[in-house]
Amino acid sequence: MRLVKDGVRHTRRMLGGLALAGLAAAAPAAAETLAVGVQQVPPDEVYIARDWGEPYGLEVEATQFSSGGDMLKAFLAGRVMVANGGSGRLVTLAAQQPETFYIIGTQQSGGDRYSLVVRKDSEASGIADLKGKKLGVVTGTGTYGTFLVYLQEQGLSEADFQIVNMKIDDLRAAVEQQLVDAAVMWEPFVAIAEEMGNV
Repeated sequence: MRLVKDGVRHTRRMLGGLALAGLAAAAPAAAETLAVGVQQVPPDEVYIARDWGEPYGLEVEATQFSSGGDMLKAFLAGRVMVANGGSGRLVTLAAQQPETFYIIGTQQSGGDRYSLVVRKDSEASGIADLKGKKLGVVTGTGTYGTFLVYLQEQGLSEADFQIVNMKIDDLRAAVEQQLVDAAVMWEPFVAIAEEMGNV
C-alpha cells in the first residue's frame, strides 16, 4: 500500500475492511490499484499498518485526510474510490444518487470517542457554562452531528454559542491560545490534546 501523508508516499498494502471486501471478490489475479481515503483514527491506523490487501490481490493507495468532510470532497472529485466518515453525508449522498454511490459496509467504534475540550484553567464544568462562548468545531462531520443531538438533549442549540468552523488539526491550538473557549473533538485528537497541551 502507498500511504500519501504530508506529500510523502510510504509503500504498503491495505484493505479497508468490509468496504473493500466486495471489491476484492471481483479483483483479477493481477494486483489492482484502489485509491482509498483514510483518517487519523484508530480503525484506519490499523488498516494502514496491516497488509490487508495482499490476499485479495489489491494494491491500495491510501490518502490520509484530516476529516470525513475533506475525504468526501476528494471522493466526489474522483481522487479516491472508497471513503469513510460520518454517516450523515454518506447516507444523504447514497440516497440522492443510488445508481452512482453505494454504502457497502459500516463500522462503529465504542467508548467515549467525542469530547468537548476546554483549557485546564477554564471555569466551565459543563456545556451550559459555555453559552454565548466560542466553540471550535468541524462542521459536517459525524462528530458535529452528534454534538448537535447532545445540545438538543441539554435543551440548547447551536444558536446558543458562537460556532467557529475549523480543521481538526487546529482545534487544540485554538483552545490553548484562547481563540475559542472550547472545542468539539474526536479520538485520537482528544488524547493527543490532553497529552500535549494545556487542555
